[in-house]
Amino acid sequence: RVTPGCPVAATCGGCDWIPLELEAQREHKLELLREALRRTGGFDEPPGLRIVTAGEPWGYRTRIRLQLRGGKVGFHAAGSHDLVEIEECLVSAPEVGAALSRLRRALGRGTPLGDEFASVEIRCAPGSSRATYFFARARGRALSARGRALLAELGREDVVVVEGEPGTEAELERFE
Repeated sequence: RVTPGCPVAATCGGCDWIPLELEAQREHKLELLREALRRTGGFDEPPGLRIVTAGEPWGYRTRIRLQLRGGKVGFHAAGSHDLVEIEECLVSAPEVGAALSRLRRALGRGTPLGDEFASVEIRCAPGSSRATYFFARARGRALSARGRALLAELGREDVVVVEGEPGTEAELERFE
């Protein structure tokens, strides 16, 4: 075990492996793969498995799903639905971090706008300056004029998609 470099690691439910030293993380993940191949693939001992990394242990995630409540943005706490507000996510790629900053600026901390949406997924391609935001509406909530303005603001730089419409089957609405 190591002391994680992330300030919210003790409460955030996003990174289960972060308290382990990097090499231990990789070995445990490899063992999970071996177990899955034994259990579902019928292998006694899966041959030729080795660890291949994608690079650095920080700044690699190109997609994160965040919860929105009362203008606050964060992850669910481990084992609960409590919100752990975040300023940044250290495992997210720099492009995702920049998109999160744009979202936080547009929301304006402490405004109730986040109640219109249950969550938002942010995706970015490595090296891209544009993000895609997938907002999921809060159950039974219609979009306010302020909500539409926020989405249009984000849509000037990025792609914004709103999933679902209260009272109808899931629809996608794009804001640009």
